Amino acid sequence: MLFSNQPDIWELLAGLGIFLFGMYFLEGALKILVGRNFKKFLRNTTDNTFKSILGGLIITILLQSSSVVTLMLLAFVGSGIINLRAAVGIIFGANLGSTFTGWLFVLLGFTFDIDGFAFFFITLGSLVMLSFSRFEKLYNSASALLGFGFLFLGLQFMKSSMGAITESVDLTGIESLNQSLLFLIGLALTAIMHSSSAMMVIALSALSAGVISLESAAIMIIGSDLGTTVTVFFGALKGTPVKKQVALCHVLFNVVTAILALLILHPLLLFFNTVLSITDPLYMLVLFHSSFNLIGIVLLSFFIGKITRFLELRFAGKNHQVTRFIGTVPAKVPEAAIEALRREINWMIEQVFHLNLTAFNISAGRLFISESMKKEKSVFLRIDSYLDDYTKIKQDEGKIVEYYLQIQNENLTKDEVRLLNRYIHSVHHAMVSAKGLKGIVNNIKEFENSSNDAKRNLYIFLKDREAEFYLSLYATFSSTEKVSQSVKLEEHLKKTQEIYDHFLTQLYLEIKNKSLTDLEISTLLNVNREAYNANRALIFSIKDLLLESDAAEKFNNNHEEENSK
Repeated sequence: MLFSNQPDIWELLAGLGIFLFGMYFLEGALKILVGRNFKKFLRNTTDNTFKSILGGLIITILLQSSSVVTLMLLAFVGSGIINLRAAVGIIFGANLGSTFTGWLFVLLGFTFDIDGFAFFFITLGSLVMLSFSRFEKLYNSASALLGFGFLFLGLQFMKSSMGAITESVDLTGIESLNQSLLFLIGLALTAIMHSSSAMMVIALSALSAGVISLESAAIMIIGSDLGTTVTVFFGALKGTPVKKQVALCHVLFNVVTAILALLILHPLLLFFNTVLSITDPLYMLVLFHSSFNLIGIVLLSFFIGKITRFLELRFAGKNHQVTRFIGTVPAKVPEAAIEALRREINWMIEQVFHLNLTAFNISAGRLFISESMKKEKSVFLRIDSYLDDYTKIKQDEGKIVEYYLQIQNENLTKDEVRLLNRYIHSVHHAMVSAKGLKGIVNNIKEFENSSNDAKRNLYIFLKDREAEFYLSLYATFSSTEKVSQSVKLEEHLKKTQEIYDHFLTQLYLEIKNKSLTDLEISTLLNVNREAYNANRALIFSIKDLLLESDAAEKFNNNHEEENSK
């Protein structure tokens, strides 16, 4: 029977399964525990090349997976949190950080009797998880302990099975395998398991048991490093150009270091043995893994500017979507997703600015135009395509709401939930503003072309004041001074009230002069009211997007009793 005649093979496979199960628990818990501050940490490590490399190194050691870090990095680059040059440095550091796991296993798993503390971590982790499931941090910390315990339990299974296999199976043919085949085995197994750490454990276990030589194990590890690029490659396949550029950088780095490692394999191992007097093959393997990655980083860091420019020329001009930021940033990475959502709403509000000006037939370019709008103005917001542009904003709203609901399904903090709620209110207010003017755009066109001088003069009066209002409001919207924004928005509310009141004053004068019909009076009153409501809605949209929680709440409290006209 298969199960009784080859127990050692099944023990090896069971050990691998337990190890991968432990890695799953460990990565999941660490992503939650460390990921909360991941965005802030990355932003603080993007000032220069050295800091970005160091940041990639540290976060990979903490998360225990270069693939996870790179996939998260794709999301942060896609959402605009960090730029491409910083991403290149982080990728460099992440590759070196991934070698830390090998050191951990050699120093603990192959030096001490690991059964005892593996069982201790599994027992403690499982009991805490079951007993304190309502305490998020404690639960995730226990999950990390449980995963850590399973890692070393799986390692112990693989170690013991490898030893038994060498005694019962003739393995002399393994050493005769072609080096290219060993390289491909390392690459394929890593790609299938999505874990270079698992491949390292297999290589260390086989090397410890004498199943393979140090040279064969080293070649498999080189292939394993290249295998980590498969997950990232597929993660960016349908992404934005910048995400594809990041994935290409990851592939290029690993290809270059793999070639370098193959070239220096024998000299480096000889150096470890003769100069550093290292004789333990396990230590030599993990040291080799760290060394060729470090050498690759040192060499390529001198060309990081050229590498970035090369990447920027790849995949350019292939992103044509209604949305600009949320389309390819996965909602499963909340930190990046929330930032992408903020940028998308910011872009949507800017479109509403231009759309509302178009409704009054005011040239947006005469007042303001951002760099982002300069790039889009040839295809967006032409005076003769108002309804098409309104439809695009409606489509953007639908995508934003759908994305918002996806983020809500993730594991969020209370602050993140509150922030998301403010953001979705911002979207609602922006659409109320756009929709309000859409309802009167035909009336505005009629007033502009009217032969009735009184009616046309009232339109010009309103148009001029709306132009001034939007110019001032846009300056606040684009300002980076958070403190002054709250004060300015209060001033804008007063300004829109003044516009409303002054228009009524002018309208009453024309009524006294009997210059208008009853229908014209009713229509003008409605236009004034809708313009006022659109202005207020846009102010509240900006408030919900830009102000801090306390300032936004205070703003709401100051105006909660106010009703629209």
